[in-house]
Amino acid sequence: MITAAAAVLLAAGYLAGVLRLARRGVPPTPGRVLATVLGVALVVAGSAPAWAGHGAPTPAAVTGHLLATMAGPLLLALGAPLTVALRALPRSPRRRLVRGLHSVPVRLLVRAPVVAVLAVVGTAVAWLVPLPHAWHAVWHAHMVATGFLLAAVVTGVDPVRRDLSVPARLAVVVATGAGHDLVARLAWARADSGSARAGAELLATGGHLVDAALAVVVLAGWYRREGRRQAAVRRRTAA
Repeated sequence: MITAAAAVLLAAGYLAGVLRLARRGVPPTPGRVLATVLGVALVVAGSAPAWAGHGAPTPAAVTGHLLATMAGPLLLALGAPLTVALRALPRSPRRRLVRGLHSVPVRLLVRAPVVAVLAVVGTAVAWLVPLPHAWHAVWHAHMVATGFLLAAVVTGVDPVRRDLSVPARLAVVVATGAGHDLVARLAWARADSGSARAGAELLATGGHLVDAALAVVVLAGWYRREGRRQAAVRRRTAA
């Protein structure tokens, strides 16, 4: 419930920022707003107690995991919440946000190897380590945050790591995908029931689908940037 409440607050803040920009004459981007709303909906749905699960990869628990920690954060990242915040916040909070983004801990977190390790370790602990029940909600929130960090770094929609090359972004996708697949195989190998084996297979398949979506987003962004660059070159040549 902590994660769901945080997601709803994020959506409220995002929509407030969009409305603030609209009043300034900056029209909202419908696709980004829709992505944010859908992302929050998936995080809230995947965080429901009925789908909660750690250590036992049942199909229901894995479905919640895929929605809340992978698909939902990807959509949230596509909504560009940091960009909206930087444009909509007053000067003083905006400066504090910029200082936070440039701080040493954040610069360390957005390094590609760190992001990949955090994403894989989070999944491994969730499905291979028997956590105390009191830690389930905390670890779930950690995985949602890590999923958003991974998506933000890889997609490059927000000003997190725009200096990261396209091959480096794809390498992060491949590395995290391989790690998730390894976790799914280990979970399948130690499964003691048909339900657990089905959940492990769903973990692998769903992870591949989200990783493929991440790769498509990376390549689509590169295609758009390259198209704009070539159009600018043609305009300069014609001039």
